[in-house]
Amino acid sequence: MGAGKEGIHTRILLCLERDRCYTDKKLTMEKMSRMVGTNVSYLSSVINREFGCRFKELINRYRTEMAQREILRHDDASYATGEKCGFSSRATYFQVFRRFTGLTPYQYLRTARH
Repeated sequence: MGAGKEGIHTRILLCLERDRCYTDKKLTMEKMSRMVGTNVSYLSSVINREFGCRFKELINRYRTEMAQREILRHDDASYATGEKCGFSSRATYFQVFRRFTGLTPYQYLRTARH
């Protein structure tokens, strides 16, 4: 059972880090479970145990980290950046970004410039 968890954990990391599946605005647990070759219940269990959070939080964390890099790389904090990172709306982009960083995307960009 332990090897199975490690295998799923590795496949989740590959899905996130190599394939950047989180950039899919319509990513669901069902879709990701098919990508990593398991069922929704087991995927949820592994994410909770191995990443210490729920699916949505994990995806939003990766989206926010990508947005931070993109904002600095392109000097652009607009929703176009958020959309590229998988956020489905401007409101969600700003809300989630602020929850993870304590700043709006524009504040983050201004702070990084100084």
